[in-house]
Amino acid sequence: MSAWNSLPRRRFFRRLLLVLALLWATPPGAASDPVAGWLRGELELQAAVDAGDTKELERLYSAPDSAGVVRGRALVALHPGAGAASGASRARLLEALRDPVPEVRAAAARVVGETRQRPLEREVLRLVAEDPDPRTRVLALQAVRPWTRQGHLYFLEEALNSDWPSVQAETLENLAGLEFRELPPEVTSRVEALAAPEAPPGVRRRALGALRNWHRLPLPFAQGVAADSAAPDALRLYALELSGTLHGTEGREQLLLDLLAAETSLPLAWAAFQGLTTETQVTVAFDEPLRRYLQRTAEHNTATEAMAAHLGRAGYRVDYRSGAWQISKR
Repeated sequence: MSAWNSLPRRRFFRRLLLVLALLWATPPGAASDPVAGWLRGELELQAAVDAGDTKELERLYSAPDSAGVVRGRALVALHPGAGAASGASRARLLEALRDPVPEVRAAAARVVGETRQRPLEREVLRLVAEDPDPRTRVLALQAVRPWTRQGHLYFLEEALNSDWPSVQAETLENLAGLEFRELPPEVTSRVEALAAPEAPPGVRRRALGALRNWHRLPLPFAQGVAADSAAPDALRLYALELSGTLHGTEGREQLLLDLLAAETSLPLAWAAFQGLTTETQVTVAFDEPLRRYLQRTAEHNTATEAMAAHLGRAGYRVDYRSGAWQISKR
């Protein structure tokens, strides 16, 4: 490996860039400028991480004038891996979980999850239910996910009623790990409501996944989401995937045919094509919907080449010329 590509050299240039940015951002007499302070902290933090300087990391974490993001990153660097924590480390994490700065609380929640500090689980659950910062709540939910059980329901219900879609989506991921019989009706009803079109797409996706895990996702509902042209492609693809895992096949063949016949989205058309060519329950020819899709798309790639090859085997002459597919019967 060239010396120019070595890790120490990359670190040198990263520090140099930080120094130059610091000099640019700090005019004479502006040493207390917040941007300059943050850049200085970033430079000191990187140096401490590279040197493995625990005392400097502790200073950066504890310094009241350090930027929140610097304090949070210093805290993460002080807890590099899972294992039994010392009393001092646990006390520091407990203090950080109650810190007034959201970046520090978020970092502490992340560390608790990564290092599996289960004695601090209850304190992290308090963040799940009450924290005013959405990122902190998301990281807190991720931290306690491996331990999720019925005793978490109060905290998860509070988070599910959050105004932030990111928090709702993450909460649904935790709830999906519980058994349906462990959940009160008001929770399952709320999850069903969050699978409806009015909910944000990311929330709907997680709600569909939770209902699927609980065996409470009706096949027609999943198919309806997959067929909804007003929904984002990613959500429709996920619903289509889920519909293929549910009990029963009624309506699936027609759904795949309709998608292939009407879609302009290549990912959805390709998913429909794959379903029609690989699923043994398909009983009808789909040459005509496939021909119609190719003739309205300008896409020319591996997926459309595979579609064209299928038509070729069915007796069509298929060529791609001047940005369009030319299809005719032989």
